[in-house]
Amino acid sequence: MTTTTTTKLRDRIDLTDNKRKILDLLLAALRKHNLKTQLRVAGGWVRDKVLLIFLKFSPFSLYALSRV
Repeated sequence: MTTTTTTKLRDRIDLTDNKRKILDLLLAALRKHNLKTQLRVAGGWVRDKVLLIFLKFSPFSLYALSRV
């Protein structure tokens, strides 16, 4: 017998004002200095947002990947 589990995922992530300001600031710095660096947000925060889990405190991690 096969069981299938369905999970609803989001195609868009809503950001708080503070997290939006942080990301906007970092992206503006990349543009200003013409850096070819890719920013990625990772960790439990992304998982929770994609899976529609709402927590009062949800830190997130940023990774800067340089394309050399």
